[in-house]
Amino acid sequence: MRNLYIIGIICLFCSCSFIKLNKLVNNQDIKFSNQLIPFEISNNRISLKDSVNFFLDIGAPNIIYSEKLKSLNIKDSIKIGELVNSNGKRIENKSIVIELIKNNFFEVNNAVFRVLPNNTICNDNLGLIGCELFYNEVIGLDFKNNIIQKLPVSFIKNNKDYKELKVLDFDGYYFIISLSVNGQYLNVKLDTGNPYSLLLTKEDFNKIKTETYSSYFMNRGKLDTVFNSRFKSMENDFIVKSNNYIKRNLMGVQFLKNYNWVLDYTEGKVYYKKNKNNKITENTNRSIIQDDKLIFYQSNNQSEIYKLGNVINSVDNIIVTEKNICYLNDLLNNKINWSTLNIEFLK
Repeated sequence: MRNLYIIGIICLFCSCSFIKLNKLVNNQDIKFSNQLIPFEISNNRISLKDSVNFFLDIGAPNIIYSEKLKSLNIKDSIKIGELVNSNGKRIENKSIVIELIKNNFFEVNNAVFRVLPNNTICNDNLGLIGCELFYNEVIGLDFKNNIIQKLPVSFIKNNKDYKELKVLDFDGYYFIISLSVNGQYLNVKLDTGNPYSLLLTKEDFNKIKTETYSSYFMNRGKLDTVFNSRFKSMENDFIVKSNNYIKRNLMGVQFLKNYNWVLDYTEGKVYYKKNKNNKITENTNRSIIQDDKLIFYQSNNQSEIYKLGNVINSVDNIIVTEKNICYLNDLLNNKINWSTLNIEFLK
């Protein structure tokens, strides 16, 4: 029987609900096609295309955005306590059973998905496809051609150019690997929901840091520090980040996209093949969309710190509106340096 792995649940007197949820998960009928499914990478988020219309996040469970529920045929639902999101906010932990989800990549009868709100207005995706969908499958992630596909179990035997990574822990869903960074071995979780290269706990960051520099960001209304350092691993140079809130080491898309990967959920094994050298680019500033407003979120420039958290009113005399806020957010976050832009803030 598959055991449902749930992160961050605060739950009292809910053993009966867990039993029901496990039964619902075991009752899913999941079938994959043999098609090559293209994906797009934008701001280091992977969006599956070809009618699939989900983000790929192997560090998370399967999630449907609450805004998309009206288009689905829901057969059952269950609530178990609360979840704690990345900003420390407690939200209802609700799962639903969808009669059928079908697209070019997979078909699931009696599909069990968590329900969470969409955290950005800049996509029309249905939600996240996570590790639970791939239980007992072999999945190929080809970042050279930007495709994902189901692979035969014999794939690795016939492709000797892939190298095997040491997996320290695998529970049927999540991979914890051993990664050598600047001569130190660290325990790292694979997570395509992480847009950076590596996020490390302060303890592990201090083991591998070379030159350290800091940037600053607004988190929950207050100023926090992100510690950054360059490092080398798997024949590539990367930038690692850490702050006081990181609880587990995470390998993200900025790292993963320089390799092709085989994730073997049948044997709990991970294989990789290098396809390009990482070109390190570190933006001086970052913006985010919060409560439908464009916010100055992060900066490496100490002289700009006092502006963090302020609402951006215009960029190069273009007033921020509902129609262009996604475009302007992408423009700012793909600009290495904002010094050539005329940015005005709401007073």
